[in-house]
Amino acid sequence: MKVGDKVKWSSQAQGKWKTKEGVVTRIVPTGKLANLKPSNTCLPRDHESYVVKVGKKLYWPRVAALKLVEEAPCECVNWCRDGRDMSPHHPRCKHYTPDPPDPRYAVFGFLMWEMIRKLDEEFCWSEWSEEVLPIAQKAGLCKRVAYDPEKHGLMVDADKGDMIWFWGDEKTGGEA
Repeated sequence: MKVGDKVKWSSQAQGKWKTKEGVVTRIVPTGKLANLKPSNTCLPRDHESYVVKVGKKLYWPRVAALKLVEEAPCECVNWCRDGRDMSPHHPRCKHYTPDPPDPRYAVFGFLMWEMIRKLDEEFCWSEWSEEVLPIAQKAGLCKRVAYDPEKHGLMVDADKGDMIWFWGDEKTGGEA
């Protein structure tokens, strides 16, 4: 289990059984105490255990009694949303997709990575940069075509017949 997982368990107090459901807030390492307030009357456990929050109260239930109700959202979801590099999380992440739906993106990613490694800290780009577009072309994602306003839409920077970069398939549409 991990922090953020929703769990439930049943315990007995004064002859009555109660089922509690809450969220794992902390992992307690083997041999350590949970240190819950007001006092901790338990002994350290010989296995990893978990502090669970139910409402405003914290509990340190027996691991054997815990049942997973719902996994926490994957860490990569937050990393994506925050714009941080999520590549270290991919191999461990259930959202990791080693084979993209369109294999051209795998080729593009490999070629981009090679360029980034060569340029190191000097690398700065946008999807329309003159460094990126030839790589996308090698991967089969875009190409140079003669601009046709009827086919590609109106463009401020191009006249009919000028060579432009075109993403996608001209038959099904794309971006010029």
